[in-house]
Amino acid sequence: MPEKWQLLSSKYAFQSPWISLRQDAVRLPNGHELDDYYVVEEHDFVKIFPLTEDDEVVFVRQYKHGLSDVLIELPAGFVEYGEDPLAAAERELREETGYAGRLELAGTFIVDPTRKNTREYVYFGRVAYAGEQQLDHTEDIEVQLVPLRDVWPMIERRQITAMSTISCALLILKRLGI
Repeated sequence: MPEKWQLLSSKYAFQSPWISLRQDAVRLPNGHELDDYYVVEEHDFVKIFPLTEDDEVVFVRQYKHGLSDVLIELPAGFVEYGEDPLAAAERELREETGYAGRLELAGTFIVDPTRKNTREYVYFGRVAYAGEQQLDHTEDIEVQLVPLRDVWPMIERRQITAMSTISCALLILKRLGI
């Protein structure tokens, strides 16, 4: 049976409010030691699959600087330290899209467990338009309503390419029997 690695020491190589890089020294079960095993620490985040009463999925189109491109994704955002993931999902949905509704946890994914400590909480729920977006200074988001029946074809045509949006969509589409 696989065994845990022993943590010998840990220090930060870089820290910011958005991302930190931790350098761990570890001893493997076979006795081998590594003094430079790096772990990326990020906030956990939420991804929301919001469905309107007209069976339209609320997507967002926004620029992603890491890729230097505009992508179609499901609404998402960081869970602030000490914040309940459900509260984060409700907040992010309202801020990014202006939609609100009763959300429920549909699943939790682990994001790159080799190098990260990040969890993704997937929420699903019926929503309705509740008011204007409340974007922060780094956001320029266009809301795009997509008929539920068109989500899978958009994935197949590579119009939706972000891995976490695809995994979330597949989880909910299966749940809905689509």
